[in-house]
Amino acid sequence: GDFNIPDVFWPDFSFNGKHAAFNNAILDFVCDQGLSQCVMVPTRGDNLLDLVFTNDPLLVNDCVS
Repeated sequence: GDFNIPDVFWPDFSFNGKHAAFNNAILDFVCDQGLSQCVMVPTRGDNLLDLVFTNDPLLVNDCVS
């Protein structure tokens, strides 16, 4: 879905200083649930807005965790 979380760098689960509480909450949820984010290239201009989360990356074609 279109989450509009452009400050998060998904390959290493880091983010810049903007919206720290929100970004921490999202990253905590993803980690606590054992999820992987599969989309690693920009989906809207330079932003990665469309995210695909899964608990089994092998079920998603081309998923990189």
